[in-house]
Amino acid sequence: MGINLPSLVVSALGFGLALGLGAGARAQTSCVDADPSWLLCEDFESGAFDDPPWTDANLSAGSSALRVQSGVVAAGTYAGESRSVPGSTGSLWASRGFADHPLWSGGASVEEVYLSAQIRFTDLSGGKRFITMYCFEAWAAGYDQPNSWSPYSAQLEFRNTSEASQTRELQGVVYRKIDGVTITRTLLPNLATVQLQTNRWHEVHYHLKLNTLGSSNGVFEAWIDGTKIIGYNDVNYRGSYDQFGFNHLMIGTSVGHSPAQSIFVDNVIVADEPLLVVVEPDGGVEPDGGVEPDAGVEPDGGVEPDGGVEPDAGGEPRCGNRVIEGAEECDDGNASNKDACLNNCQAARCGDGFVQSDLEECDDGDTSNQDGCDTQCRRVDAPPLREKPSSSGSGCTVGQTGRTDSFAVIFLVLAAARRHRRLHG
Repeated sequence: MGINLPSLVVSALGFGLALGLGAGARAQTSCVDADPSWLLCEDFESGAFDDPPWTDANLSAGSSALRVQSGVVAAGTYAGESRSVPGSTGSLWASRGFADHPLWSGGASVEEVYLSAQIRFTDLSGGKRFITMYCFEAWAAGYDQPNSWSPYSAQLEFRNTSEASQTRELQGVVYRKIDGVTITRTLLPNLATVQLQTNRWHEVHYHLKLNTLGSSNGVFEAWIDGTKIIGYNDVNYRGSYDQFGFNHLMIGTSVGHSPAQSIFVDNVIVADEPLLVVVEPDGGVEPDGGVEPDAGVEPDGGVEPDGGVEPDAGGEPRCGNRVIEGAEECDDGNASNKDACLNNCQAARCGDGFVQSDLEECDDGDTSNQDGCDTQCRRVDAPPLREKPSSSGSGCTVGQTGRTDSFAVIFLVLAAARRHRRLHG
């Protein structure tokens, strides 16, 4: 995992640029367009912290409140707000379960998770958390406080660098409460410095990967507005704990700050696959922040040094802009290889090495019938599958040639990155 140089990123979510979010910061317009492979998508467009999916919540503390409002949004009509008023005590929070959460989800365990969100502050006094990823075990699990139901967690918060000027940076904090011992580790920015600002939207991404049991090789990476600021690959999240993975997202903060202040949150996405693509200084591309020596991208990559998208990068077709151009067979604008359109804008087909779960039983990408997966993408001795749509079918044609809509003006460097990750792990 490359952690030595600051990196520029562009989101792989179909984001638009016309929101004044700064270089590389873009907002998902709606969870209606959510990739089905995502674990969680919240755009707050229901207009409330509904129960469910926000099953565990504390929405008021004195005069402070966690609410959904329409006055300040990154996109759409609504966004979340954690409003802190002087004199209040306690904390505000709202939680959602996913993956193998034993109470609210019951899915597969997730050991590697990616998160994207838009964040906006009205005041930066003090320092506080606002997004935390937990492992939830049981309300009565009995671990040390805080959050005795969780054996380990990782949170993003902002820290003081200059109280007088309200200069703030993001930092990570990891809690491990295993075998009766509580360990807290603060992960300061070690790659770049990006100062938070008030009254503007910041786009935040972070990537967490659990350590191998008994080892200190977990990953914590964070980006803000397209710049990678934190990169550690020596984190011990869980010791030898193996019961549950990351499965519990919480947003919110403590209250009682003076002056009154709000943290706004919008367009929260959690996935077990990368939500961004990194453009490294040498032109290599890696979906999770690693440095590749050559991924077929020109040195300038069409990306400005500040992470912005050049207004004119030569007019060449670009995979990922939801417009079918040039040699593309499809372009659905997402980073998934689990649907009918691969992230290199070629139609999914038997032999491409990616299993389409509704159509294929296997896909090992070779021409052998002697290795458990035949050339029809069936397991040996399996009954016939239904016919798979051709590359010209509607299953892959999400955009239309020449189409420009709210997802236009997107730069996604996806070709080869996901295939490289799948092949070289």
